[in-house]
Amino acid sequence: MTQPTITVHGRGSAVRGMASGVFFMAFFGTLWACTGIMGLQGWGAPLLLVASVAVCIALFISGGSLLSASRKIKDHVSIAPF
Repeated sequence: MTQPTITVHGRGSAVRGMASGVFFMAFFGTLWACTGIMGLQGWGAPLLLVASVAVCIALFISGGSLLSASRKIKDHVSIAPF
């Protein structure tokens, strides 16, 4: 007797969705951080701005890495149930 197989769809699509979420978080998180830093009225602003931009760059690199990794994932995988 053969066991039925289950096809799992959308693994690459899920990773691409995570990558777009990382880009979204990087952009709007940096805007939010800059707004908060400007509210400090000059207290440590240059150092904090550099730190927030560094976090933004790290998130954009991570998002790009996820996006390039999603192209290598097969979207349809057949697996056998337990």
